[in-house]
Amino acid sequence: MNDSDEQQYAAHAEALRRCVIDAIPAWIDKVLEPFAVPADAAGREAATAETIAAIDERLTVLAASDPDVALSGPLELIRQSTVPLQQWLADQGAAAPTRDPWDVRSSPDDVYELGPMTFRDLSEDVHVAGITWGAAKAHIHLRRRSQRPDDPSA
Repeated sequence: MNDSDEQQYAAHAEALRRCVIDAIPAWIDKVLEPFAVPADAAGREAATAETIAAIDERLTVLAASDPDVALSGPLELIRQSTVPLQQWLADQGAAAPTRDPWDVRSSPDDVYELGPMTFRDLSEDVHVAGITWGAAKAHIHLRRRSQRPDDPSA
């Protein structure tokens, strides 16, 4: 693999991180809207800040990781980062929605169904950045596989 591929991958990963961070406040407003909870602005602000920090940290680690390392994808990392918002809703006494059994199995900790299922759930910019990041990751992965002399599928 050449340095240019790795630099492009890193640039796409960083662009995805920035787009996600920019989109998170509006996304949080959208996912919290259906819940009728008391106006606890300070608590919500703290949960939002904690969620943004967790997402930023996880996506920074992902961006710095080797593309072939088996880590969770960006959407899973974002879903995992909603714990502060989930806890804030629980503290406010928000009623959890009835969840589909598949959702419960696939995202057991997402009690309030906050996590995005697609990049587009966050914004169109995140969708484009996510697809671009995924393509860059796939490119590196395929190039590495094709350069392995012991790989029978190459």
